[in-house]
Amino acid sequence: MATAARWCPDATESVREAAARRLTHETAAMHGLSRFLGWAPVVSPPGFQERELSDAVEQAMHLELARSPIQILDRLRNDAASQGLLDPVHPLGFGMAAISESCRTCAWYSLGRCLQTFRPGKPGRKTDPTWPACVRWEPVLTDDSCGACGACCREGYSLAPVKRGEAMRKAHPEWIRESPLGAHLPRPDGRCVALAGDGSPDAPWRCRDYPVRMRACAELATGSKACLIARRRVGSSR
Repeated sequence: MATAARWCPDATESVREAAARRLTHETAAMHGLSRFLGWAPVVSPPGFQERELSDAVEQAMHLELARSPIQILDRLRNDAASQGLLDPVHPLGFGMAAISESCRTCAWYSLGRCLQTFRPGKPGRKTDPTWPACVRWEPVLTDDSCGACGACCREGYSLAPVKRGEAMRKAHPEWIRESPLGAHLPRPDGRCVALAGDGSPDAPWRCRDYPVRMRACAELATGSKACLIARRRVGSSR
C-alpha cells in the first residue's frame, strides 16, 4: 500500500484506509480466511481515487513490490488449518461456493481461463471447466443484464472518451467536456451525463442517445473482462 500511495499522491488517508480494507478482504477471501477472521465483504462502490489506488496496489503486487501481506496471510492460513477452522479452498485459491455450479457456467470463465485471476500483462490462470464453483461464481451475463447493472456507465469507469469524428460530437456537444484527458462525457456523482434510469425494473439503466454512443462504449461487450471489472468496482461482482 505504501508503494501504491507514492504512485497516487492525491489519495487521502481515508481513501488509503478504504482501499486497504477492500484489498485485505479480497486477499483473505482468496486465501479462504474470511470466516476465520470474521470480516464482512466490502460491497460499497469505490470512489475514483480508491479505484486508482487499488489498481496501483495490484500493479505493485504484480511487480512483487509488496510480498509481506501475502506472507502474513499465508501464516494465518496455516494457523487456521491447524485449528480446523479453514474454509474449503478452490483450486484457484478462492473459497468454495455452496452451490451446485461449475467454472463452465461462471461469467468469469473464458477460453479455458478464469478472468478473476488475470494480472496486467498476463491472462487469467488456466481453469478446468468441470471444477466446482468458487465463492466468486456468478451467472453468465447477457444483454438483458445491462438494465439492472449499468456499472460501465456509473462508477465502474471515470469517464467515456469521445474521439474525433464520432457522432456524439455533433449530436450532443453540450454533454462533452475537454480536459488534459481529452474530450469525454463526464460523470458527476459517478453517473455518465448521458445515463438515464435508476436500475429498477420500471426504470432500467439506459443511454439517453444509444445510437450515437461512442466507440469506447460500443466496443465494451456484455460479459467481457472490461464489463466484469466495472461490475466488481461498483460492488455487483466480488
